[in-house]
Amino acid sequence: MGHHQKFNHALALITNSLLEDEIDFRSLSKSTDQLFHLLMEVTEMSEIESGHRQPMLLPDGKGIGPYWAAMCVNDMVRTKSFVRGLYLAIKEAQRTFPDACVHVLYAGTGPFATLALPMTSLFTPDQVQFTFLEANPITLDMLHKTIEAFGIQSFIKDIVLTDATTYHPAETVHILLTETMQRALDKEPQVAITQQLVPYLHPDGFLVPESIEIQAGLLNTADEKIRVADFVHPPEYYIRYLDTIFDLTRHSANSYANEFPIVEIDISRIEAGEHHELNLFTRIRVFGPEIITPWQSGLSLPKKIAQLDFEKHPLYKISFQYLPGAQPGFRTNVSN
Repeated sequence: MGHHQKFNHALALITNSLLEDEIDFRSLSKSTDQLFHLLMEVTEMSEIESGHRQPMLLPDGKGIGPYWAAMCVNDMVRTKSFVRGLYLAIKEAQRTFPDACVHVLYAGTGPFATLALPMTSLFTPDQVQFTFLEANPITLDMLHKTIEAFGIQSFIKDIVLTDATTYHPAETVHILLTETMQRALDKEPQVAITQQLVPYLHPDGFLVPESIEIQAGLLNTADEKIRVADFVHPPEYYIRYLDTIFDLTRHSANSYANEFPIVEIDISRIEAGEHHELNLFTRIRVFGPEIITPWQSGLSLPKKIAQLDFEKHPLYKISFQYLPGAQPGFRTNVSN
């Protein structure tokens, strides 16, 4: 068996596991671990090479180094949800555009194009084509190794070394895929990339993820041990949500310019009850039924903003605003 066949056989087995409807965490852990080690072998990536860990600072946020991008494979729910979500989006695009080869623009591929790679075991080059965008030249070299190892050149329409926040596609695309984010849309350029590329998405095309909703909410820190050991209630049971402060979709991306809205919330002691820790919570609708909720993934871990002292201040006024730029994220103002 040649190396192309060997790698693709292993990839097909892993992909089938990732596409299973139910989440079996033991099976999922095994599959993502196998995928990680397979791709590390293919690219010959070093865990200790400083160039593989170094981030790339961009005008609209930080691009993580290739090693840290590779480590994202081990975020099990993230990998499963995005692979399944992209698969469902391609199937929907095939129904929407029955006479077309589906064109996927993948911005911020990392060294493996992790989310697109499994699609090559599910579709043919006549059914789907990818344009890959990557800003880091070291990462791009590894991406070329990945493509060569799996022999999937026929799936690739183009590979571009570019900052996706300034890229102008030559044609419209059917699917725009980008996962360039951290929890609460911190530090990385997910928003800027989406804003830049959504105008090139076909009017009937699909954005993956479809929605990234950031909500302000309160936690009772005394509940944390109970939440971790609770197998009856979903983790969101322990959140006292206050309001949605941001929702990134293809439509909202088009509506924002350089100034994002300020959202103001009043919180009283009565409303808060025993929930005194203010957090931002991330909920991601990847595509259709594929949703990542708080605590399920590194992408959706709560971000602590402040501990509120209602004994001293029975009412708080809090404002939130997303700020773009080199260090994107939410500016929060807490007053009483």
